[in-house]
Amino acid sequence: MVAVRSRRLVLLVAALLCLAVASASGSEEDVAARPENAPAWDQRKATAAAQSLASSLDGLRTALRQQPSTSMAPGTGSRSLNRLRDRLRLMESESKQLAQQLGEGRSRDETFPIFERINLIRRDAAEQGQRMFIQKPVMEQIESARGPLADLAGLYGVELDRQLQTR
Repeated sequence: MVAVRSRRLVLLVAALLCLAVASASGSEEDVAARPENAPAWDQRKATAAAQSLASSLDGLRTALRQQPSTSMAPGTGSRSLNRLRDRLRLMESESKQLAQQLGEGRSRDETFPIFERINLIRRDAAEQGQRMFIQKPVMEQIESARGPLADLAGLYGVELDRQLQTR
């Protein structure tokens, strides 16, 4: 009973820390500072990178769905696979939205929240994906999305985490 309570307390503290970090990283001061650190905004380059990202993510869920279920790591179940598919669905949808808005001429400041959301979903999907064996066709499609995402990060003045840079 004590172990269950202490585990719940640890999880609660961890969740509060995550919320504190998320709210601190999304403050108005932080968002305002990012574009200053970024290179000059190039609307065409940003639009092209967003369209490339959207096309790279298009069909990734289907490719993952077609991967045999025997490729899942021991201890991972259908919930983990469904969570990963949902993250990919969200990334696909958000990347299309970003490409559309940049194509309409929306500015860096107007589209930054969408890019930030894509990056957060990407980190979550990467965490989910680490628990599974992902076959070569799916990995190749994931690889094709890394370049455009890194290009967008540079344009938005965001440093991507090492997880994306080293994988």
